[in-house]
This record gives sequence, C-alpha cells and structure tokens, in this order.
Amino acid sequence: GKYNCDSKQIIAVGRLEMQKGFDILIEIAKKTQKLIPDWKFVIYGEGSEKDNLLRKIKNNELGGYVEIKPSVIDVEKILLNSSIYVMTSRFEGLPMVLIEAKECGLPEISFDCKEGPSEIIEDGVDGYIIPVNDNEMFIEKLVMLAKDKEKRVNFSEHSKINAKRFSSTNVSNLWKEMLEQV
Repeated sequence: GKYNCDSKQIIAVGRLEMQKGFDILIEIAKKTQKLIPDWKFVIYGEGSEKDNLLRKIKNNELGGYVEIKPSVIDVEKILLNSSIYVMTSRFEGLPMVLIEAKECGLPEISFDCKEGPSEIIEDGVDGYIIPVNDNEMFIEKLVMLAKDKEKRVNFSEHSKINAKRFSSTNVSNLWKEMLEQV
C-alpha cells in the first residue's frame, strides 16, 4: 500500500492500559488542537482504561478531534489511512506496531521509553525520539511534522528503507503471537 501523507490523521494502536500512556496522548492532543485543528487523532484499541479515556476526551472537549475506535485485524489498512504514527507509552516490549507502521511508510514520534522505540526510529531521519515526560518537545515535533508535508514524505521514504532491517516474516510471526496473547 501507499503512504497517505495528506490524510491529516495521527494514529496510535494498542491496548487501552496505563502502560500505553494514551492519557498522555490526550493531554498532548489538547495542546495541539489550536495549532493543527484540521488534523485529528485516532486511537485503535480495547482495554480497561477505555471509559477513563473517553471521559478525558469529553471533559477536555476533544470530541471529534480525538477518537477511540475498536481494535482491528487489518492494521495495515488503518495505518495506510494515516499520516503520522505516535507512541506515548510509559514502557514497551518490542513495539511491533512501530515496525508495522514503518513498513507502511509512516513517520513516527515516540517517547524514548524502555525497550524498543530508539532501536526502531532513527531520530530526525524517519521520525522523532522524545525524552520521556517531555510533552512540550513531543508537541513541538508533532506540530512541526504535521505542518511540513515535504518532511513527512521524506521521513516516509526513510521509514520504508529502515523497515527492511526487520524482516517481514519475523515481524508477522511476532505480531501473530502478540495478538494471540491478548
């Protein structure tokens, strides 16, 4: 599939649990809304934090700007409808979805949490690695990337090249295992 740099959709995928930091993502969205109001955030997932997250979206009047949708089997399809992948996890294993998003050519922005992101994202080349807890920098890079189409396209090309380091057979097997554990 082809990367859609014009979708103006910022996507995150994962279980709706504390470790994934979607509450932090909503805080970030609250600050970007005035800066990139024509964009939107979509979170795909299920989990115990769902009601809290929906309440947080409502309380911050972010309805329509931040959406939570049920998890999907065809992750690639939703990734290809998005322009930027974001990860605000407090900690991670090997974040398979970052690899998958990279294969789809999405620029990625992630906190430098334990295990993984910094091995997958090449900072300033195919995405950004943000120091943990530095929401301001996360917002700054996200807004900049959203406003700079040329940079998104450039990052996308590098994402695809860098994704080749993770052979797709390994990735799809790991991905299957992970889905079976959920």
